[in-house]
Order: sequence, then structure tokens, then C-alpha cells
Amino acid sequence: MNRMIDRRSLLQATGALVVTFSLTPSGAEAQSASAAKTVSPDRVDGFLAIGTDGKVTVYSGKVDLGTGVLTALTQIVAEELDVPMSDVAVIQGDTALTPDQGTTSGSFSIQNGGIQLRQAAATARRAILRQASVVLRRDISTLAIRNGVVGAAIGPNLPIGELVTDTMLARDIDKEAPEKAAADYTIVGKPVLRLDIGDKILARFTYMQDFKIPGMLHGRVVRPSGFGATLVSHDTSSIAHIPGIVKVVRIDNFLGIVAETEWSAIRGARQLAVTWSKWDGLPEQDKLWQHVRDTPIVRDDVTSSVGAARAAHAAAPRQLSATYDFAIHTHGSIGPSCAVASFADGKLTCWTASQAVHDLRRQLAAMVAVSESMGVPMPGETALITAALYAGSTHQIGIASVVLVAAAAAMTGDNIGYMIGRSFGIRLVVRYGRYLRLNEPRLKVGQYLFLRHGGKIVFFGRFVAFLRTFVALLAGVNRMSWPHFLFMNALGGICWASLFGGGAYLFGEQMKRVAGPVSLLLLVAALGLAAAGILFFRHHEKELEQRAEAAFPGPWLQRGF
Repeated sequence: MNRMIDRRSLLQATGALVVTFSLTPSGAEAQSASAAKTVSPDRVDGFLAIGTDGKVTVYSGKVDLGTGVLTALTQIVAEELDVPMSDVAVIQGDTALTPDQGTTSGSFSIQNGGIQLRQAAATARRAILRQASVVLRRDISTLAIRNGVVGAAIGPNLPIGELVTDTMLARDIDKEAPEKAAADYTIVGKPVLRLDIGDKILARFTYMQDFKIPGMLHGRVVRPSGFGATLVSHDTSSIAHIPGIVKVVRIDNFLGIVAETEWSAIRGARQLAVTWSKWDGLPEQDKLWQHVRDTPIVRDDVTSSVGAARAAHAAAPRQLSATYDFAIHTHGSIGPSCAVASFADGKLTCWTASQAVHDLRRQLAAMVAVSESMGVPMPGETALITAALYAGSTHQIGIASVVLVAAAAAMTGDNIGYMIGRSFGIRLVVRYGRYLRLNEPRLKVGQYLFLRHGGKIVFFGRFVAFLRTFVALLAGVNRMSWPHFLFMNALGGICWASLFGGGAYLFGEQMKRVAGPVSLLLLVAALGLAAAGILFFRHHEKELEQRAEAAFPGPWLQRGF
């Protein structure tokens, strides 16, 4: 199929990852909704929404990979809310809309994800019944929901859509909320048609390989000749005759083709003249199994240990021995693995058939160094928080390494700024300072203030975005001694990296939410202190000039400190 499909249709068909980093979401319906909708796994409205028409929308972080999860989750919610399955729509894996429920694997979609949805629905059900009790003036114990309608055995009734208010579901999930008794089930445990099979049989289902967005380009990876082969060279002119080739991309040993059409990308990848290094690390085919057996064992995972198996085996009157080999399979898609990504207006949106969409979101954020916070963390905090979140979610890098690298990078940048200020800043101040009314007495005051308070300025300046670079430059211009600057800068860098990196690693989503506001508060506080400092200077300028002259007699910048 080559038909176009909008974002909402895709979300209803298959799992997707949407990474939204913009401060002002716009565009598709789901992107607009994400600005107001919570994705907290502890809230009812993180998982559920009920319209005035009684239709129920379920937001599931678990995705259906062909196992029937879509149908099962729909049954669970429909059962607990007592609504028809046809009134329930499930949004799967949209990271802008769905709670992070972990990876879809190991039957956890029902074991864990199903329980979360059931508890959310039970909490919503009790809230609806309480509202109905008030509106209908009936004791809540006499009310029940049947096919989306609330009422007693005798008397008036109301559809649930007329009872749900804007804030009714904006509440924490109550794990103690009464759930429907299994003996009363009419949907769960009953044979129902799978919701996904019909479209798959009739070729209406949109697989990832069928998905398109307007103006998209196509890519193909040029595979190496062996696992360990390195890229020696390639000749772009060898595919110049293929129409629609946009670019040949090389990043170290990665080589890929970007083209206007899929067929041009395929032809380009096949026909590009490439030289790879020789690599013969694979065993001969008839020695493959022995190679696998000889591979070092990293660890043994003992899942259970009951009885004395070795002793029983040794005492057995009859023993059998056999070796079994089976083909090595890939745990992957039948079709080519692929994804579609769009980066526009500071927002990265990626559509993919991943089974770990929220983890992938964090990994993509780390890869492109874009914050996934909806606040406003500044550039330094952005990269640090994103790397720390990646360390916490994947454990592929240690948080200590993240903190040390961030601190080292901060110190390196600040020291470069210091050296620039010390080497070139003075010349610029001497040449152009008069235009800013920076005469020699005032320049001496600046040097005097850095003598008295330079350490504190450098330390706390590291925590204030935008100002930290200027602090390093000013320290250099005012000839703050480099050992003193280095010590205070290193102390500030380590504390800064530990606070933001460690906070993101330990507290995750909560740290992301406060990082932006904290950065802005620090910036506002710094600007307020700067304004107060200017007023103080104007009222005590002569006194400060006298102190500066006493501390640095003679021509300006005659000595450092």
C-alpha cells in the first residue's frame, strides 16, 4: 500500500514513538492535546478520557505487536466501565499522550499494563457512580452501569457521557477502588473477534513500511562486507547516473544513501562503489555450532533451583545423551526494519514499530542532544539531563561517567572563556571601553571586586545559564589568578553536574519538570542581583574607587591576583 495516512490513523493501527521537544506544540490533533494531557501513570486521566458522547479513549504505553494486546486491553477497560467494546478506542505508544509503562515484552502488557488500566477504570467507575448518585438523588449502592448507562433497577438513568465533568478523571488512581467481580464478567474471558485481524486480512492495516508523510526522503544503509570490516573508500560518482540521489552520507564506518524515492535509494546502495577492509572473523559454516559452544559465557542466570538434579542424574539406572542444533533466528520484524522521522520547528517526531517507545524516546533525545522536557532547561542542563536520563533508563553508561564528562566539559569551556578574556578581552576593553564609560578607575573597581568576590562569582555563575560564559570572560579580563579560578570553577562544575545529572538519574521525570523553572529562577535572581549591584555601585562609586586604588596602586592591570 502506498496511501497517505495521518498521525491519528497510524496511532490507532500500530505502535508509534512521538518525541515532542517544542515549547509550543502545534500541528496534529494529538500534538495539540499533549500540551494539556498528563501522561502520569499514577493518574486516571493519564490512561483514560471519556467524551460527552460516552466514547472512551484509552492511552496505553503498551503496544500490540501482533499478540492481541489491543483487543485484550479494550476488553479490560470495557468490562470495568461497563461500556460496549465498540465505544472504546485505544491510542498506543504515542509518547506525547501515553504513560510510560515500560517495554512491551514478556506478557507484561496484561500482567502489569492491564492491571494499571483496570485500576484506572475502576477509579473512574466509582467517580461516575458518585456523580450519578448526586444527580439522580439515589443511594450509590442502588446504582450500576450497564452498556454505558447509569441507573437503578427502577427509575431514571443517564449515559455516562452526561455525567463526566472536565475534572472528574483528573485524580490519582485509587488501587483500593472496588473492581468488578470476576463472576460478573460479560466481556473479559469471553470469545471476541480480534480487533486487528480484519484489517490485516483485507490489506487495510498500515504497517510501518507503508507509512508516508509529504515530502519525505528515503534512506538505505550500505552494509559492510563483514561484521568487523571498516570503510576504506567510496566513489560517489559511481551512482551519479541514478535519478533522485540526494546525498551519500558517511559517518566514520557508516555509509548510507538518501534519495527522493525508495527505488533510487535501493539502487544507490546496491551500485555504489565501496571498498571495505578485509575481515574473516566468522567461522566456517560446518564449524558454526562448535563456535557458538566455545563462545565464553558471560553469566549464568539461575531462575530456579529445586531438588538435587546432579545427584539424581548420577544415580539414574539409565542415562541418555543427545545434542540438538536448531537454526539461529532473528528476534525482529518480518519486513525490513524501518522508521520515519520528521524534524521541524524544533520538534522531532518519529514513527516506528518499536516495542519500547518511551525508552527509545530517551535514546533519541540523548542522540540528538535535545531535551525532552516541556520546560525550558538551558543548553548545558539539556545535554546533561538527557544523558543522565539515558543512563538511568538503559544502564548502558554509568551516571558517574556522565557527571565526570559533564564537569570536565564545563570546566574546559569555562577555561577557554577565561583564556580568551585574559588574552584578548583586555585589548578590547582598552580600545573600546570608553564607549561604555569604562574608564581606568571603573576598570580597577572591577578588578578589585573579583579580588574580593571572584571565587563566589565563578562558583555560583556555573549554575546560571547564559551568564556562566560571561563570568569566565570577566574573570579573565579582570586578571583573576588562574589557579584560584580553576579551583572554584572545578568545584562549581562538579557540584553543578552532580546536582542536575544525579537529580535526573534518581528522579527522572520529576527532575525534568523542575530543571527548566529552576534555571529560569536562577537567571532572574542573577539579573536581580546585577541590577541591585548597579544601584549599589552608583551610590558607592567613589568609595569603591578609593578601595580599588589602595588595592592596586599605579596603572590598571599592572598585576594579576
